[in-house]
Formats: sequence, C-alpha cells, structure tokens
Amino acid sequence: MLRTFYSDFRNYLKSTGFKIGVIVIFGYVTFFSAVMALLYRIALHDIVPAEDVLCSYCDMAAFLITGSTLLMFATDYSNGTIRNKILSGAKRSEIYLSAIFTGILISLIYSAIAIVFELGFALVLSDGLAILTVSEEAGICLQYMISSMAIGAFSTMLVMVLGGLRISYFAGLVFAFVCNIISSEVADKLYPQEGPVMITGARLFLYTAYDRFMPYAHFQQFQRWPFSSYVIGSAVMIAISILVGLIIFERKEIR
Repeated sequence: MLRTFYSDFRNYLKSTGFKIGVIVIFGYVTFFSAVMALLYRIALHDIVPAEDVLCSYCDMAAFLITGSTLLMFATDYSNGTIRNKILSGAKRSEIYLSAIFTGILISLIYSAIAIVFELGFALVLSDGLAILTVSEEAGICLQYMISSMAIGAFSTMLVMVLGGLRISYFAGLVFAFVCNIISSEVADKLYPQEGPVMITGARLFLYTAYDRFMPYAHFQQFQRWPFSSYVIGSAVMIAISILVGLIIFERKEIR
C-alpha cells in the first residue's frame, strides 16, 4: 500500500494535471487580487483589505480540485494504468486507497499554495486585516484546507468509480456546479441582507445542516460555525468517499 501510494503521489506531482492546477491558482489569485485592488482604488479611493485578497481561492477551489483530479486520474483508465496495476498483482483496495489519499494530499497542497500566493499579494497590496484578527484568518485558512481535502477525496472517488464511462468526464464538475448553486441559495436564505430569516421547520433544518457540514459550502470569507463543524463535515465526506467508493471499485469491471 505505502509503495503504491508513494509511486502514485510522486507521479501525479510530476503530471501535467497538477502543473496546470498550480498555474491556474497563480493566475486566478493574481487576477483577482489585482482587480480587487483596482476597484478599491477607483471606486472607494482606498486600499484593498487583506481579507478581500485572502478569499480569492474560495471562489474557484471546488472547480479547480475537481478538474485537476479529473485530469490526473481519468487517464489511468484510458491508458490502461489501473488494469496494468491489477495484472501486476496490486490489490484493488491498494489501488483505490492510494488514489484517494493522493487526491487528498494533492488538494491539501493546492490549498497551501493558494494561501501562500494570497499572503504574498496581501502583503504587497493591502495594509493588513481590517476586520478579522490574525487567529481568525488562520482559522479560515485551515477551514479551506480541510474542505479542500474532503472535496479532493470525493472528486477522486467519482473518477475512480465512474472511470471508463463518459459520465466520469463531467460528473464531478456538474456536482460542484450544483453544490455552488445550492450554497448560494442556502446563504441567501439563512443570511438575508435585510430582515429576519423567513424559512422554518424542515427546510430550515436542512439548510442549516448543509451550510454547517457540507464541505462544498465551506469556502466562505468568514467562519459561520465552530471549527469542529467543518472538521466533522469534511471527515464524514472523506469517510463516505473511502467506504462507498471502495465497495464499488472492488466490484467494478476494469477494461
């Protein structure tokens, strides 16, 4: 298992998919930070707060992670890598778990790289934090990292169990897009700009549970819930990705 994981992780770090992900992160954070700094300067005649620079990653994290895992893992089916691993004697559980943990670690690296880029631009373009304390901002960064890990596990699971089918090329991106829409709807109803919360009963319970425990909803500029909620939500998604995906992958026909 460790040998398979080490080999996979090393190969994926060298892969084109991973490199494209790093380039996209740098390009997006650069563009976002420059636009925010320009808007503050023109519209408000002020300097952009660090908070508005440090949240750039949250806008694209789910799509970046999903797209990168698709680029890295889907080709393992098209080029026969998984089939060759099985023929060489590797257990399916080793292959699957190696992929999941590689997806988790790659996603963690992506979030760490994004935070480093954001911190660099925040130091250059802003005068520091305007609302949050350093410890609060650090908590949000950790929130991004554990949510990224959960989405990395889940998106890798989708590719591994659907690999070889056409749906594998867009299932994760569609799911991320739907979750983005749901997250916007939930935030609009739970945190209205004016007036009290209008939803009640089962709908309020479901919206609250989604906002509190769903990793796809955790890329927020501010922490809405105790940090333990983000840990629990991410841990549950990782556990589901491992257990459910492993059961399906063990029975999956590999061509």
